Amino acid sequence: MKVQWVARSIGDGLGFDILPFDEADDSERMLEVKATGLGKFFPFYLTANEVCLHGLRGQLDFKAINSSSEELRFSLPGGTGAELIEQLTKGRITWSEWINGIPAIESILDQRWPLLPTGRQLAAIAETQTDIAINIEDERRHLGAVWRQLRHAKSTSDLQCIERYEGADRRQYGVTLDLSRPYEVCKAERNKWIHYIHHIQSLVKSSGLRNPSESEIVSLMKKDLGTQPGDPPDLGDKLDSVSQMIARLVCESLKTKDAYNPDAERRRGDAFDISLLFYTSLPSVVCTTDQKLVNRLRGTGSLHSCQVVSVDECNQLVRDGSLGTLVRAFRTPDEQHSRWQEAAYYNWIARGRPIGDDLRDWFDAEPLA
Repeated sequence: MKVQWVARSIGDGLGFDILPFDEADDSERMLEVKATGLGKFFPFYLTANEVCLHGLRGQLDFKAINSSSEELRFSLPGGTGAELIEQLTKGRITWSEWINGIPAIESILDQRWPLLPTGRQLAAIAETQTDIAINIEDERRHLGAVWRQLRHAKSTSDLQCIERYEGADRRQYGVTLDLSRPYEVCKAERNKWIHYIHHIQSLVKSSGLRNPSESEIVSLMKKDLGTQPGDPPDLGDKLDSVSQMIARLVCESLKTKDAYNPDAERRRGDAFDISLLFYTSLPSVVCTTDQKLVNRLRGTGSLHSCQVVSVDECNQLVRDGSLGTLVRAFRTPDEQHSRWQEAAYYNWIARGRPIGDDLRDWFDAEPLA
């Protein structure tokens, strides 16, 4: 059997580490190595690679998920659309894998929110920014159309067809996927991450800190959180996991030996791994095959570190019916119901208090609350 160490020769972000070739038929077998390091809302989040390269190969226990007594809602984070298009068009995920795996993926995805907001839209929903206005129903319908475009595609040419949908205003809209756009999105996301690490490094140096501890770096990062016009006063707490994880990587980047380098090609998947942590400001659980990410996060003692789990942990928690315990400290079922009730009421008021379709307000309120 011939073996290629793709994590080293190509870099992180493929969804697997080693690519052996069977000598009998030259077929590929993609292997993920579980490495230990220091120490990716309900719905439940899965990255593109977790779904397509691990979920499809049986690592996710779809049977247990579908038979769970808990009301689990699985969704893909917003950046998955760009990731999937790039993976499919570059052949890292074959079209046959995608087509054959769709039924299993569809069996667990929340049909109302197969893809979830990211960026400014996520900030508005998570209340990490209070000056951003979004129409949650418009966002849901648009992301639903993007997913249908991906879900039904059987070739690269299918991705360029128009997927039509009805907006919240009852007008007709169309989604077309620019195949050059995903590469630019991924590049921009990575460049933001590289710039941020370098920015914090410069802050550390300008503050006169020598061999700073992680807690000192966290304090430096949180110094301005909550001071901008759109920042809620508890923004530092809401972004606790993100801050502590980044602080650990900044500490590693300041080392003289084996330093963390976000510019390295093998670190290209880091921006998407870190962006998943912004979902922990919601009552959500993030599933990832990146064991190093899980270990590093838990090693920080972060408030929300338990909300990031490996695939094996996910399967066991689902089988035990205890996945919900990871977010009950964040918000109890009674508190969640109260938030839904309040949000549904204000949706109803905003719609002019119509009679007879109150369930629409409850459905629309769930992701927001």
